[in-house]
Amino acid sequence: MVYDDLKIAIERRKRLKAEYKLKKEIEWKEFSIANQILISLPNQVIEMERSVIEKRYRKGEQEITGFFMPNKESDFLFYFRNTSVLLPETDEELRDSMESVIMRTQPANVFHSKGREKTEKSTVSWFDFDSFGLDGKIYNFLFFCPIWTKESVLIGSFHCREEAALYWKPVYRRSIQSIKELEKTDES
Repeated sequence: MVYDDLKIAIERRKRLKAEYKLKKEIEWKEFSIANQILISLPNQVIEMERSVIEKRYRKGEQEITGFFMPNKESDFLFYFRNTSVLLPETDEELRDSMESVIMRTQPANVFHSKGREKTEKSTVSWFDFDSFGLDGKIYNFLFFCPIWTKESVLIGSFHCREEAALYWKPVYRRSIQSIKELEKTDES
């Protein structure tokens, strides 16, 4: 029995890896997140309904915006964290802090890399790691971007199956490089 389960799991992993090698070139589209930023995502993404977000992810005071690919092979989540002090290194400090929290709470996670990239008006710090799900590993890509016009930090996370990470990581990195702040409008 155990042998059959292992054999099935190995065959499934091979099949999934082969599927991702056949992917086509991605077409991009800009999406507005909370009327604060524009970000380029694959044009096939579908915005998650509020009920799905509340069911799958935590409820809280942060308004989460989420998208997923039609076959749910990847998802994209965004929310803003207000901050009273926004410094040039805020994104790095948040990244390092979150990475430390995840390492301490789930030491079995496998961490890959971290980085900091320049966008049009800001910087984005990120890290990526594998976590464990019920039927395999999940690849996670988290990023932190100060939004100077709103005195907040955009926090985003992208997720896919571990075997698809080689395909999706460049997509995620291109998305964060496309972040643009929307101009602050006068509310008088």
